[in-house]
Amino acid sequence: DELYDRQLRLWGVQVQQRISTARILICGVSGISSEVCKNLVLTGVEAVTLLDDQLVVASDLDANFFLTAEDIGSNRACAMLDRIRSLNPHVHVEASEGNPFDVPGELLETHHVLFASSQSLTTLERLNNRARDHKLPFFGLGTFGSAAFVFADLVGHRFTENPNKDKQGGHTVSKQMTCVPLSDAIVADPHALPKRVHRLLMFLRALREYEREPGKAMAVCAQQQVDAIKAATVKRNQFSIQFAEEVLGQSGKESSPVASIIGGIAAQQAIRVVSQKDQPMQNFLLYDSVLGGAVVQNIGTGDVQVVEL
Repeated sequence: DELYDRQLRLWGVQVQQRISTARILICGVSGISSEVCKNLVLTGVEAVTLLDDQLVVASDLDANFFLTAEDIGSNRACAMLDRIRSLNPHVHVEASEGNPFDVPGELLETHHVLFASSQSLTTLERLNNRARDHKLPFFGLGTFGSAAFVFADLVGHRFTENPNKDKQGGHTVSKQMTCVPLSDAIVADPHALPKRVHRLLMFLRALREYEREPGKAMAVCAQQQVDAIKAATVKRNQFSIQFAEEVLGQSGKESSPVASIIGGIAAQQAIRVVSQKDQPMQNFLLYDSVLGGAVVQNIGTGDVQVVEL
């Protein structure tokens, strides 16, 4: 197929066939999730379903190129439908006006990967747990202006890889990841955190406490995180109460560069999941444009095990 010629040469017919049977569910339209949608449609998945019950507002245009000023007042998922479909007529794309965080069971049963976009960790945890009930790989997305994160819970994902991929030939090894839900990863014991824990991860831990205890100031929640880890770590990662309050103030705000970068990476990880080729990320992707670059930090996920083919 000339449409996917470059991909066929990159990863072969078998992998492309797996991709072409994948059905993706995207809950919540945002700049990042629209970039995920774009990349997956161009890659040639079988189907994408967009689920959102909110109307387009002016701020949605900042990071979502599939919405225009004429769409203001229309449902976000439906407004971008025709433009997404035009990217690749071979992909079946549908939109629904339902609550993106109260997903009908039949949708979970008929899709292979779930993306959810929300700044609420409580909401992402709830949807992650529902996805787990259906053994559905889950990606949670959140944005805070110049910062963003992706969380992946791939349940018990299996994949194959060539340990000598840089050399000709070589044997293929089958491996399995044992993942943990967001509700476990976000409250991991401070001693289990990386030595150079990213400051955005510390903010997310503080944010969970902030959401769970109404009336509790973010400054108090952030200070608890500072007290829980070594002072040297705080100094190295530049986490502070001021940083936490500034990021909280940017909750839900998006920029097109951040959406493009993080949406592209998240879509790439989903392709690894549905193709079952090469190891996906474990399990937090943390992006802070002030510090520069994206960092992957594994919180709570067990070691990857070699299994029989």
